[in-house]
Amino acid sequence: MKYLLFLVFLIVIGCRSYQISDINFEKNFVPPNGFKVSDNLFIDKTEISNAYWKEYQYWLKNIFGEDSFEYISSSPDTTLWIGETLLDTTLVKKYHSSYMYNNFPVVGITQQQALEYSKWRSDRVFEFLLIKSGKIKLSNNQTGDNYFTIERYFSGGYFDYIPDTTIRLVPKFTLPTLSEIKLIEMKVNISNAQIIESCKKKRFKKCKQDYMYVNSKNNSNNYCEIYESPVKPVGIDCANASFLEVHNLIGNVSEWTKGYLETYGGSWLDEIDQNELIISNNNKSKSCDIGFRNIFKLEKRK
Repeated sequence: MKYLLFLVFLIVIGCRSYQISDINFEKNFVPPNGFKVSDNLFIDKTEISNAYWKEYQYWLKNIFGEDSFEYISSSPDTTLWIGETLLDTTLVKKYHSSYMYNNFPVVGITQQQALEYSKWRSDRVFEFLLIKSGKIKLSNNQTGDNYFTIERYFSGGYFDYIPDTTIRLVPKFTLPTLSEIKLIEMKVNISNAQIIESCKKKRFKKCKQDYMYVNSKNNSNNYCEIYESPVKPVGIDCANASFLEVHNLIGNVSEWTKGYLETYGGSWLDEIDQNELIISNNNKSKSCDIGFRNIFKLEKRK
């Protein structure tokens, strides 16, 4: 029953924008929370939030058990807040555990943890698509020995199901490379500029207010102070600029790339130019100012 509830959450929240024909992806296929960069490259509109990470942990706990290495090792390191802000005591206790911070970026995770989440996300989305297309049935009997993965399905090892070998493409969520990030930044800048220019011409009061706030030199000093955190919620640009398609690609938290200990974007700990994409190679394996978001591609199954 718990697994059923989890997949219902995935269906309602995560996959509501999917457009599929059977299991073969259409040209207008859009992954959940995805912004189209090119024909086969999408990026999350927001950072991965604490709420999404908690769903991941819920699944790990349900499949492997509360005392398992898989579940225990998935916990973000909240002690990294110590000494970084006057609110460190509150954030150590509440940032990941309290519902108040559910919509804030998950931080304090390693690059490897982010990659493991990405693989898990790929598996869960493909599992949902197979269920929706009638190729497999929802199973509440999954354990650490038989849970669904893309590889297990196509190898014929997922229960007694015969894999559909006509399926050529599978979803892949992962971290971006440096070259992909530069392409993404260019595409996002063009899109946001077009949206803002369009917004300027409209008479809607809220649209005009948001546009003025985005362009205010002091927009970082008023809106964000209402939160007990130096980090902003996902989807918020300190200006409630909900009309923008991709949020905080620069600023808020630095984000992992695929490069070894490489991050991009800069964070609340950095003095950054909102028009400059900072690329950092640092010796921090995890930090209270590093989160991530996924890119998405369709790839040929192996």
